[in-house]
Amino acid sequence: MKKLKLRNARLESLTENKVIFIGELKGYIQKLSYTITHDRFNDLKQIDMGTKYNIWEIDNTLRFIEQ
Repeated sequence: MKKLKLRNARLESLTENKVIFIGELKGYIQKLSYTITHDRFNDLKQIDMGTKYNIWEIDNTLRFIEQ
């Protein structure tokens, strides 16, 4: 199943166990935060904080599609 979680999202905060994105959904500014593993933390360190992404949940996995 494919579901849009955030549109025009930017990385707001990244720690070793938590990530927070801020973006738009249904005309409102919203935050998406979730707990991450150490391996996922290393992957997310590569994300540019100034880049906008659409965040999709596809089969219980979050996908970041750069705009």
